[in-house]
Amino acid sequence: NLDASHDVDDTPSFNEMMDEDNYLQLKYEMTVEAIKNLKPMYRDLLVDRMLNGMKYKVLAKKHNMSLQTVKNRVRRGKVLIADAVNKELV
Repeated sequence: NLDASHDVDDTPSFNEMMDEDNYLQLKYEMTVEAIKNLKPMYRDLLVDRMLNGMKYKVLAKKHNMSLQTVKNRVRRGKVLIADAVNKELV
């Protein structure tokens, strides 16, 4: 039997929300910077795939490479970005 005096307010405080907003902004800025710092062979494919929504087969044709190479480079680019961002956040 729970009454109002035992309710727990899970609403985050203003400071907690600001900390989260600041963290998300920092992570966003670091991600953008990591993308800029990628070698073009990764960056160009990632931009086309992730931001422009191009299919892997279209990327392979556009960049004149095999489908598997495109998939590998997109995956590797994502890993490089994650590693750069996580390294900075530690």
